Amino acid sequence: MRAQDPEFSQFYANPLYLNPAMAGVEGTAKVFLGYRNQWPGATNPYSTYQASYEQYLEPLQGGIGIHVMNDRQGGGVFNTISLDAVYSYHLQVSRELMVTGGIQASMGHRNMSPVGLVLPDELAGNPVTTLTGYSRIYPDFSVGFAGFYRNLFGGVAVHHLHQPFTGASDNPNTRLSRKFTAHVGAMIPI
Repeated sequence: MRAQDPEFSQFYANPLYLNPAMAGVEGTAKVFLGYRNQWPGATNPYSTYQASYEQYLEPLQGGIGIHVMNDRQGGGVFNTISLDAVYSYHLQVSRELMVTGGIQASMGHRNMSPVGLVLPDELAGNPVTTLTGYSRIYPDFSVGFAGFYRNLFGGVAVHHLHQPFTGASDNPNTRLSRKFTAHVGAMIPI
């Protein structure tokens, strides 16, 4: 299972998930609650719950944040829970330019439970496949940078820096691949 991060259509609603450098950039405390139900008509849809809190702290010259997410795939056959702590240093270069650099340290838990899973050989009345579940806890780290100039902003982030193992074994195929993010935007007054 590689490149298995959930994707969201409204990614700017939760900037901590997008880029750790975005923590606290709005200057005030912010709470985010999110839910995604992908393919609700399917027998076992994907569902993701997430919550985050972030704020700017003057003594730290930056923002802090915490993010928790539960991603359930196949009706809970695959389940991933992550808890992230984020810090972003803010450097005010000029009155109109700010650059930020952020780090994220996470603990993840991924498990697979084959209960309720029906495999093709079982449908043929000839069950030969035996699956056992697994559970794995792993650390994860990400970094990001962002810049803000007047009403323009943008940034880059690298998630899963050390590509942690998330499967039942240390097989290279069970590594969580790095995710590269680039984003740009503008605040347009109405």
